[in-house]
Amino acid sequence: MLKKVNGLNTIYKNGNNLKRKIKKESRKQKKGESFMKTIKTAKKQKLKESKGITLIALVITIIVLLILAGVTIATLTGDNGILGKANDAKTQTEQAKEDENLKIAIAGSYGTDGKLNLKDLKDNLTNQGIDYDKNNTGFPLEVIVNGEKKKIDANGNIIESIQSLKTKGTVFKDTTTLEDTYGNQVTIPKGFKIANDSATDVTGGIVIEDATYTNTIGSQFVWIPVGTGENAIKKANKETVEIELGRYDFTKNSDGTITTSEYSGSYTEDTTASHNSSRGNAIAKDIEKFKTSENSNHGYYIERYEEGVVDYNSSVSTSNSNNETNWTGYTGDNIKLVCKKEQQVWNYVTQNKASELSRDMYKSEAKVTSDLINSYAWDTAIVFIQKCGTESNSSTYSYTVGQSSTSTSAPQTTGTNILSATSKVDKQCNIFDMAGNCFEWTTETYSEFYNPSVVRGGVYRGSSSVDCTSLRANNLTSDARSISSFRPLLYL
Repeated sequence: MLKKVNGLNTIYKNGNNLKRKIKKESRKQKKGESFMKTIKTAKKQKLKESKGITLIALVITIIVLLILAGVTIATLTGDNGILGKANDAKTQTEQAKEDENLKIAIAGSYGTDGKLNLKDLKDNLTNQGIDYDKNNTGFPLEVIVNGEKKKIDANGNIIESIQSLKTKGTVFKDTTTLEDTYGNQVTIPKGFKIANDSATDVTGGIVIEDATYTNTIGSQFVWIPVGTGENAIKKANKETVEIELGRYDFTKNSDGTITTSEYSGSYTEDTTASHNSSRGNAIAKDIEKFKTSENSNHGYYIERYEEGVVDYNSSVSTSNSNNETNWTGYTGDNIKLVCKKEQQVWNYVTQNKASELSRDMYKSEAKVTSDLINSYAWDTAIVFIQKCGTESNSSTYSYTVGQSSTSTSAPQTTGTNILSATSKVDKQCNIFDMAGNCFEWTTETYSEFYNPSVVRGGVYRGSSSVDCTSLRANNLTSDARSISSFRPLLYL
């Protein structure tokens, strides 16, 4: 009986052990399933994240590609794009070819007498595929090159439109002859362009601007036309006026009109042969060369404004051993001149220094000669203003008083001085400050041995009746004052 009970206990005990084992295994299984589930969940999450990261990366990649594509397209098609530049280059090449064909046609049309033959020129133009005015029986001959009208004169010069080249902002690579609205010719020096605010006709004042030369870049000059007879200056409504290079007396009549006559006083424009060097004043570099150039080119240039100082420093001394201004940094080769609006006027300068600075303004590469303004250039500029100016006082400008209504204690910046006589800025035919602001040194010589240096024009603190545009006054060679400045000229 006891054995039977023990057997049942053993069976029971074994059953319980089996149960525990089954539970234990079940727990293990559950843990395994849970672990696998965790792994699977983690894998799913990782896959999800991976897909998310991949999608973001794809979006970023697409955006970058779009940006690159945009940059590429812009590079190709933008205002300065490769395709645009390529097209511009093609156009420029075609234009250059037409320009060259025109020069070839002209070069092949000279006769044995050295003169340009009109018939041969027309034949050569036809051969080069250049259109021209078939009805024209003489020079200048009008041609169409690169869609623009140009003219060929009897000397073979190609004459272009001022308006067209002003709009383009063309910087001239060589000395070039142009034609204004009314048919007047203007010669532009190498390295210059037509200023943005220039007139398009000679009578209004053609302004050129230095676009090339480091020490003078931005400086502006106005063309003074000269011509008589068939070369007379053409105005609106087919009017013409004659302007002859000369030295003049300007006499104010009782009725306020001005009589202009050939100069007959004691001031001279000396040549090297006639000048007494012991006087000490500087004379024109070559007055005969200037007159020859003017007659050949039918004009010359004077600075638009009185001379200005580059990078003016108000702390500089106003005198040195020569009574000249010590402009900081401007000694020897460092001297820089500029003829632009709203610059400190270059005053406190002797006549000799003004001459030196003017002569050295441009070197041979500019194909122009620069010099201190002479009496021919000054007087003829007044005549030009009297005959072509549109301001109410232009005809009497020679007697416009230079006294300033802005300030009588110091000169104003260039091109800003207001005259008490007119209550306006002193401007005529795009030329500023001939009547006022500062006296201006010239190359004239006065007969008095100790005071040979000559100034022209009015002055900001001058007399209300004497100091006018046509004024001539003599001074010491060593004179250098706040009231004295200068104005260079250019000729070809």
